[in-house]
Amino acid sequence: MIDCTVLPVITVLLPLIGVGASPQREEWLHHLGHKVAMNFVLPVGGLAATINCTSHKNASLALFSILGLLLILLANVSCHSPVLSIFPHYIVHLLHDGLTHRFVNISGCALLLVANYFGHESVCDTGSFSGFCCVGRRTKKVPI
Repeated sequence: MIDCTVLPVITVLLPLIGVGASPQREEWLHHLGHKVAMNFVLPVGGLAATINCTSHKNASLALFSILGLLLILLANVSCHSPVLSIFPHYIVHLLHDGLTHRFVNISGCALLLVANYFGHESVCDTGSFSGFCCVGRRTKKVPI
């Protein structure tokens, strides 16, 4: 239920909250966004991606999830991280600069949400999940 309601709101709206704010507030929100991405979105998204991959064995869902997690990681990891040390300096700077940073971050979140949505949709369509499925805007009970 969390990945159907809270995760989409956090992953899409949080990067957009700082747009147009005062420089101090924007910087604070920017750092908060990095912390939420690294400590909530990546672990929860990684868990959802792992569950989707193991239960569906769908290569395209796995690819969307992995690419989404990678984009979120690249946009939110520290500039001095060993993860980014393999890239040239201008790429690292681009990943952490204004619009490009937001685009990469939101694109990663969108890929995760798309993979999660289609994973839920395929489970609900097959009826192989005994519980609630969120498809579109409705929640429906799948027969056991």
